[in-house]
Amino acid sequence: MYIYKKTTGYKFQLAIFVLLTIATFLFIRENLLKAALMETFLLVWFILSIKTKSVVLSSLLYILITLPLNLTYQLPLHVLFFNTDPYVSGIYTNYLVPTISILDLGLVLLITSYIYEYGWKHIQVVLHKYLFYLIPFASFLLLQSVFRLDLNSLVNSGRFILGIISLLFLIDYFKTQKHLNLYKYVLWIFIASVLLQ
Repeated sequence: MYIYKKTTGYKFQLAIFVLLTIATFLFIRENLLKAALMETFLLVWFILSIKTKSVVLSSLLYILITLPLNLTYQLPLHVLFFNTDPYVSGIYTNYLVPTISILDLGLVLLITSYIYEYGWKHIQVVLHKYLFYLIPFASFLLLQSVFRLDLNSLVNSGRFILGIISLLFLIDYFKTQKHLNLYKYVLWIFIASVLLQ
């Protein structure tokens, strides 16, 4: 009962944490240590979101914390009608294998957190002036991936679009943020990231 009362104000964070915890079970088969690290960082995100009372700030800190890491999950080479050929002149090349990174998870966290914290109307205002550029660019990347039938191209295009949208949200966040200790958090995270690297 006590735990329920404590977590009622954090339903969004709890839902995201549980959902992504279930998703990390995919990593257990590939690498138990990767799954444990991802779960640890999700727990850090959850605790930071409660401590800072801002899911956007905790998502930004999550990205900064995981920045020096290279935790990835390799996707199958054949998904639906998309194929990937990771061989160049008969040599297996890692960067041609489609992967999902822990930073991709951070970008998704940041975007969903921003939508939750600021609402759809604010999102429409932020993206309105960029839609003229974003829609044709995203359409071009999607069509290119569909015509090439290359999964790696599709994943990288999606990552690029997520990165652009996250950057636009972050610019707006820094204009509207009211966290006086934000720069202190960022500084400590950068120091920890450098030491971790």
